[in-house]
Amino acid sequence: MDLPADPIPALAADRDTSQDNSNQRAQAFLFLAAAAAAALCIDFGAFHRLHNSDSIVPVLMSLWRWTPYYWEQDRYGMLVPLLTIPFKNPLSNLLAQSAINAFCGLAAFFLCARYVVRRAWLVTGTLAAALFLLFNSEAARFLYLGLAQPYGVGMFLGFSGLLLLENSKFSRPSAIVFSFVCLLAASWVDGAVIFVLLPVIFFRWLFDRDARRNASGDGSVSRGGWRNAFEKLMARARRCVDHELGIAAALVCASFAVSYAFSGIVARSVAYAEWPYSPVPPWKWPAVWFEFGKYFWLDYLRQRWGISVALLLAVGEIVRLVLRRKIRGMNAAAENLVASSVVSFLLIGSLSHIQYTEFDPRFGLQSMLLLQVGAVAWVLLPIDALLTLNGRRAFIAASMILFLGAPLYLYGWPSRARVRADLDDTLGQYTPNIIQSGATHIVGDYWNVWTATFHANMALYEMGSDRRIWGVTVRSGPTEIFWSQIPPDKMRLAAVQGDPAVTYILNMYSFPPVTEEQPRFKDIRIFKPVPNSEAPD
Repeated sequence: MDLPADPIPALAADRDTSQDNSNQRAQAFLFLAAAAAAALCIDFGAFHRLHNSDSIVPVLMSLWRWTPYYWEQDRYGMLVPLLTIPFKNPLSNLLAQSAINAFCGLAAFFLCARYVVRRAWLVTGTLAAALFLLFNSEAARFLYLGLAQPYGVGMFLGFSGLLLLENSKFSRPSAIVFSFVCLLAASWVDGAVIFVLLPVIFFRWLFDRDARRNASGDGSVSRGGWRNAFEKLMARARRCVDHELGIAAALVCASFAVSYAFSGIVARSVAYAEWPYSPVPPWKWPAVWFEFGKYFWLDYLRQRWGISVALLLAVGEIVRLVLRRKIRGMNAAAENLVASSVVSFLLIGSLSHIQYTEFDPRFGLQSMLLLQVGAVAWVLLPIDALLTLNGRRAFIAASMILFLGAPLYLYGWPSRARVRADLDDTLGQYTPNIIQSGATHIVGDYWNVWTATFHANMALYEMGSDRRIWGVTVRSGPTEIFWSQIPPDKMRLAAVQGDPAVTYILNMYSFPPVTEEQPRFKDIRIFKPVPNSEAPD
């Protein structure tokens, strides 16, 4: 008589579950370690040559005065600057924030794949992140991974919240609490993340037959009259709400509502409050979508990144034509992400804020990330289904080598000294003259002031000086309580030669009349307030 493979099936099932959990833990550790290593290689490589005032302000917020949102705004929550407040060295603070942002931006590819693809999420996330790095422009990589935008951090926290809700290690109430906290942080950092997460949740329910059946019941309605039909409808609604996907959607909406209300409160106290998530009137949607899509096409889709994604989709279709009888059930995850990408793009494109920013294509980056992961899944899942266990392991190893090699290829070998030299080359043009002049403030155009202010203060910190030079330009309101306390007779106002914004900024902040000091420096001018006795009538 043949014996069963295991005399105690329950113990066999327990061992299978234990083995699966062990594999998941190993894969989670591998992805975290790989994302951290890649982020550090980027952060200590030639990544910092593209800094501008938008990416420098979060560092100064962490060093000088932290506020819940970006200075003089009611959006883009300042979670990362809050975490790096202990770093008092300007260079260390910049590196710490950049490392966190780069890690979150890269890890978002893995977490998105883990939530939707599930079958081969590790290799899908690895290849998606690697292809994002290799086929994107330097400016697009800096925009997504750097400090100027919240997309990577918001998506990392958002997908972490969705995955925590499904974590079997926690009780249901604990999972809901942890998930809501994470989603609340995601909505605070980036309120538009709701337009990414909700489509993914909906299409996961739509394309996952088991999830839809569990959430909706068997779909039968007996002939018991309208009352019985109503009861059936309510029962289905209760099943949907009780299902993880229904709870996930409710938590995403609740976290957005809380964050939206908080941003509305903050909007009453900042200079440039927009409370930006009001929709465009529906009859204007087609025109707005066309304009948004046109700029997105020009900046991303017709570039190497967009072409590579299109090629992946085409290759995936060819693979399906060749192997269609062997790969049934391999489409749902990729279809989810592609559909979510389109819907997310349309939802974000329906916001009035898109019009106010002249249809800036950067707002479509999150949708493009979904499309990137979906395109990789479209090609990879049929191939992965045909591989042996050893083949899958070799595929994961090869994709990891590609992912970890991409930052070294793009940004060179990590070196803190190289980062410092890059900052000198790109931000330090005016620092020697500013320090030599004894300037207390740097005034003028937004794009000149914050970069010069950061570099000058970094140099002073490294010299061991406790002197501080304040930036006075757009977004200087939160620090006015500090720099306005300097007595006029001790003020020395530095301005870049030829900066036309100096007079406007001085008037905006009600400075007293000023006169230019002699001698002039090569690249900057120095002004000092005129004593009252010398001021013109």
